[in-house]
Amino acid sequence: LDTLEVVPSAAQLLRGQVNLQRLIVDGGRLDLRFDRVGDHVALRCGPVSRGGGGGGPSELPFRDVAVSDLAMHIEHPAVGTVDVGSADLDVVNLGRQRLRLGLLAVDGRAATPYFTGPVPRAEARLSLDLVSGDLRVALANLTAGTISLQVREGLFAPSQRRAMVDAQLEAPIPDLMRLVPPTVTVPRFQGQVVLDVRGDVADLSRADETF
Repeated sequence: LDTLEVVPSAAQLLRGQVNLQRLIVDGGRLDLRFDRVGDHVALRCGPVSRGGGGGGPSELPFRDVAVSDLAMHIEHPAVGTVDVGSADLDVVNLGRQRLRLGLLAVDGRAATPYFTGPVPRAEARLSLDLVSGDLRVALANLTAGTISLQVREGLFAPSQRRAMVDAQLEAPIPDLMRLVPPTVTVPRFQGQVVLDVRGDVADLSRADETF
């Protein structure tokens, strides 16, 4: 890390507790490498958070984390390899194990089973409930090669067994067909496709029946 600034909460210090009001990281590089261990994937190299035990979820020990101009390298056996030239991340602790996240990543490149090439820009605004696992997408944009994806709204709510998406995908048809697994035979098409998707899965356990 090039610059690390930690601002503790004065009120928590007076109570004898260590709680960060703000954590600021500016510049540096983060390497995350995952390996398959048996039937699951584990982090081999990267930051690890260890819980202190206890009977239930405790409050997160920070209010705001701001990361800017951070280079990243990620290796995952299922996803492939992703490099990010510069990433900005802002995490706000809303309390009760709820987070609001803003992400902007530029100058990226990916080598995955379905896509290999430049990822000039990715951005997202999300909220996450760590207890229920519910994820809400307020906005997300991704440019990968000639493919552009915009998520106007999204929800993945295991606690409600529900999912919803409102998105638009734009790409040349030949480039979009490269995302299809090679074992699937598809006809050759030319041109540009703009696909609007609005869908709601009322019951994740019966997604094929409730979409």
